[in-house]
Amino acid sequence: MRTSRIERLLDIVHGRGRAAEWITSAVLAVIGITLLMPGETMGVSSSYAGFRSLGVSDGVLGVAVLVVGAVRLTALYINGSWRRTPLLRAVGAVCGLVIFTMLLSAFLFPFFYGHAPALNTGTTYLILAIADLFSCYRTGADVGRNQ
Repeated sequence: MRTSRIERLLDIVHGRGRAAEWITSAVLAVIGITLLMPGETMGVSSSYAGFRSLGVSDGVLGVAVLVVGAVRLTALYINGSWRRTPLLRAVGAVCGLVIFTMLLSAFLFPFFYGHAPALNTGTTYLILAIADLFSCYRTGADVGRNQ
């Protein structure tokens, strides 16, 4: 029986238990692309003050996040065809966890220090960080099985 392209895509994304990795990788890539678009994204919100104080610009953060997202997406797509992809996925999951935790912190600190009147949607990075924490566990198991 011949499978359709949609069935194949669903198997790649969901059938192997890697939907969370696909989603968080795509989110990283989109954040990177957004930061690289014209304009000063970090200038519109005080939540990015922590990054700006470290000398991190839209371009620097955008390239770093886009590279992590793109490498993760590539490793997920070719997974199994190359022996090292579970290790790449594991490193990518750890990088994603760190990035989402940094973004969560950047959006929470202004609220906790009284510089922002209310919490904002930056708290959604907590869910993405938890998803990547799960991905760290999942990819670690895959690395162990691949050795």
